[in-house]
Amino acid sequence: MYQSIVTLHIIAALVFFAAHSVSAVMAFRLPRARDVERIRSMMKLSGRLKPLIYGSLLVLVGAGIAAGSMANWWVMGWIGTALVLLVLLTAWMVFFSIHYYTPLRVALGLRNDRTQQTNAPTAITQEEIAALIKAANPWLLLIPGLGITAAILWLMISKPF
Repeated sequence: MYQSIVTLHIIAALVFFAAHSVSAVMAFRLPRARDVERIRSMMKLSGRLKPLIYGSLLVLVGAGIAAGSMANWWVMGWIGTALVLLVLLTAWMVFFSIHYYTPLRVALGLRNDRTQQTNAPTAITQEEIAALIKAANPWLLLIPGLGITAAILWLMISKPF
């Protein structure tokens, strides 16, 4: 049973990263986009993947906790450290997304993550859209995302403490 839970944990991680890759590509392509409809389409696609991203994250964490309990890993510090790192990374990603991408979504008339409402597009110029996109530096997501994910993987593989 333990191996099945670990396999589920790995599959959930693969789904999570595959779904996230669409948002990552979108974040790096947005600065080059000039057409408002293209920008809107990219933001819509990214938004449509949120249920898959959050669902797979839930399965990933649930299966990780279950596997950790089954193998009695909780007596070691690496698993708690990995979980704390994941929570911190998730908080950073959510904060960044809300702070930088929600204003762009609102300006484009897309669903507002905070209010869960769809707004009419606001009268906004191409320059204002470009400024919103420029403010959202995707490297501030990519570097911590890769670095902390690498640290979590190292903890899971080496189980150093």
